[in-house]
Order: sequence, then C-alpha cells, then structure tokens
Amino acid sequence: FAAPIAYSFSSQLMIASGHERVSAEEVVGLGYYNLSKTRTNNLPGSKKELDLIRRYWEGEFVYDASRDDLLKNLNTNKILHVAVHGGTDTLSIFGSYLSFANKEGRELKVYSNQLHNEKTNSPLVVLSACQSGFGKSVKAVIQSLWRTDDDASVEIMGAFYRAMRIGEPPLMALYEARKKLVSKSDYKTAHPARWASFVYYGNLEERDSHPLFIMMALALAGLLFFLY
Repeated sequence: FAAPIAYSFSSQLMIASGHERVSAEEVVGLGYYNLSKTRTNNLPGSKKELDLIRRYWEGEFVYDASRDDLLKNLNTNKILHVAVHGGTDTLSIFGSYLSFANKEGRELKVYSNQLHNEKTNSPLVVLSACQSGFGKSVKAVIQSLWRTDDDASVEIMGAFYRAMRIGEPPLMALYEARKKLVSKSDYKTAHPARWASFVYYGNLEERDSHPLFIMMALALAGLLFFLY
C-alpha cells in the first residue's frame, strides 16, 4: 500500500482523459436481490451494498434491476453502481457478461458486445460483480478481476462511497477503502484474494497523478487474454 495504482486501456487514453474529478451528486444503484426472497440465486451482498451507499448518497436504487434499468441509466450524469452476478462464459465468443432479471424474474445475461454501441455519459461506473470485465467505453470504471468475497466487497464499497462523499477522488477512495479493510483483518483474512480484485481504470485527479502513484497497464490485452 505504498501508493494507489491506476490503469488505462492504452497510453493514448490515459493522456487524453486528462485529470477530472467525479462531480456527480447522485448514484444510480442496480442490484440483484428480489425483496420477496423468492429467487434462489439472490445476492444478499448486493442489497447490503446498496443500503450502505444510500447512507451517504442520494439517488435511485433498484434492488431487483433488469437489463432495461441498466440501459436507461447508461447515459446518465450520475455515478452508476452495478451489483449483480457477473462472469465469463467460456462457451460464448462474447466472453464477459452481467446478469439481470427478466420480466419473469429469471436470469438474463447481458454480454459486453451488446453494450458496445451504447452511449455512456456516467463519470464513474462501479461494477461490483464477479469477474466483471466491462467498462472500456466509460470515462472511469472500477471493476473486479476475479470472484470476490461478499463480505469484503460490501465493506470495501461502503468505505469507498463514504470516502467519495467527503471529497476523495475515486482512485484515492478505493485505495483508502482497501487499506482500511486490510488494517482490520488478521493474517488469514488479510489475503489479497479478498480485497485486491477491485481495480480502477480511467481519469486521474491532479493530486493523484504523481509518477509514484501511477502504473499504466500497457500489457492489459495480455492480462485479459490470460483471464478469459
């Protein structure tokens, strides 16, 4: 934890992105939790995350979100938080997906290629989903690289949004949230597998842009190939 680390999909995007702060005042939170508890694959952590975010941020929170809820909020100027099932389908050429509920309450997978041409205006998208390999078309994104521990994710996200609410830029907020989790853990629960999956891609705020604070993922394509 010597310094926060930010990634970019290319050096050109890093240079072009500039140094922008997230100026949004509200959050759109999308979850995967049926309040009637009739769904067998509910995500309890999804509900906990949205409940925590609501303590610090105003906005719209949809606990049992659908694909339409995602599409109608992609072009918002609010922070978009997506806490649903996600993963990589090894049997599909489209790879990464997010899972939402359809009208019958069944799981509906939304693949990355289905969102490729969608306009995204949100200053920050947080993908709190297992192996959520999305986000290339947004200004800034926080996503997970592997299957995450529910309790750790809830704690990290709560601390992250609390830090953002008091003025920290996303990169520093994520850094502080992860550091806080580790500081409260013992030698078993401090394992990086619990907290290191969440990474930040995108714009940097000027005070974060010291060379010691930046690691550019120029080999990202190789990493994604390895993961998927």
